[in-house]
Amino acid sequence: MAENPARAVMRALLLTIALLPGLSCARADELAWIQLTQEQRTVLAPFERDWAGFPTGRRKVLADLAQRYPAGSSGYERIRENIRHWVALDAGEREQALTGFSKFKALSPEEQQTVVNLWQQYQKLPESTKQRLREQARKN
Repeated sequence: MAENPARAVMRALLLTIALLPGLSCARADELAWIQLTQEQRTVLAPFERDWAGFPTGRRKVLADLAQRYPAGSSGYERIRENIRHWVALDAGEREQALTGFSKFKALSPEEQQTVVNLWQQYQKLPESTKQRLREQARKN
């Protein structure tokens, strides 16, 4: 027996209403994309497609970063450039970067400063010297 069309519409409407809270409201500790402020979404736009797949901890770190560097702040462009660079990395390069960061964070503050100083010196080198050093590093 065919269902009354009005009843079918009502059932669909009730089902939709019942499902909406689950769709629109993620648990507070999960930090869904929709829970970010417009400013945070602007800063983190390159991550929008992958946001749901990020662990909650990473989402919180990125949201805090976006909060600290809103559009127009002194560090905003640097953060945006770093985000664009990160998004362009493949999975292996990201893993290598995370491993390097973990090793860096495990260093003492003095050792960290030494690494920072050496990096700054490296950045000042001519491109030909940097290229030669990269080739040597690949061989080792």
